[in-house]
Amino acid sequence: QRSLVGSEMCIETDTNWLCETVEKPKQLYEEAGRILEQQFSRYLESQMMWNDRHVRAALRYISAHFSEDIQLDDLAAAVGLNPAYLSGLLKNKTGMTYSEHLLKARMERAKELLAGSNAIVKSVCYEVGYRDVKYFSRLFRQYTGVNPSIYQKMQVFSSCLTGLAALAAGLLRLFFIAAVTAAFAIRIAVWNIDKRGPNL
Repeated sequence: QRSLVGSEMCIETDTNWLCETVEKPKQLYEEAGRILEQQFSRYLESQMMWNDRHVRAALRYISAHFSEDIQLDDLAAAVGLNPAYLSGLLKNKTGMTYSEHLLKARMERAKELLAGSNAIVKSVCYEVGYRDVKYFSRLFRQYTGVNPSIYQKMQVFSSCLTGLAALAAGLLRLFFIAAVTAAFAIRIAVWNIDKRGPNL
């Protein structure tokens, strides 16, 4: 370790000793400010990475366990953070609270299940983590604008329209092929007639 001798100043950094000759006090202040700024930037960067890692872990946990009766405390324990800190972190980083993330995960899964024509609303309710069908229906209507049974019928109707559109497209394609084939056949026939004409 080197010490201050004359005008030589040693400043400790993360990895080594930075020794420079300081001619004026102003240079010392500027150099110290630069080093502090670098260290603070590194701290902020590491803190952001640390926060992002925990946010991703929390979202993965919600995605994997939304069908269970999970609370904020359970989520915080799973990612190793204080519940209040995690709540603020999620809101700050994603713009959504823990409850909103949980609701979104459940409602999106419910939409997928209801898109199947054989799905039963009560079964969907249980599968996405609710035990009260009326409460589930109210939340679903607030999230999508329609209740589960109507949403299911809309999806069936949409599927039928999609199927009809595909069928119509297929028929048009066949008609086009048939028309092109007929036009080509007529052109060949006319060409043959023109070719034999002078010999008749």
